[in-house]
Amino acid sequence: MVAMPNWRSAPVIQSLSFAEKLGLPLAAKFIAFDFWNQKLLGVFQGRMAVEVAGHDTRVLFLHPLLNRPNLSAFPGISPAPFPSNPLTGIRRGRR
Repeated sequence: MVAMPNWRSAPVIQSLSFAEKLGLPLAAKFIAFDFWNQKLLGVFQGRMAVEVAGHDTRVLFLHPLLNRPNLSAFPGISPAPFPSNPLTGIRRGRR
């Protein structure tokens, strides 16, 4: 989790270097999720920049980009549940 405050009255662009500020690997890719706005911001590598409104704080969750779905890493987002009985074919007509 990363908090990016803006103590000024006007909006500013805040830049964040993952390696310099967080000690994360430069080559790694991360998914950013905006906690307050409940939005995925995208995939970033090495650094990211976001606009922060005056007298506001952006709270971001960063999660490593994996080679598989993993939305459960972000609050407020959950993957669709899998059916308890897997599909075995196509049913036609009434039951």
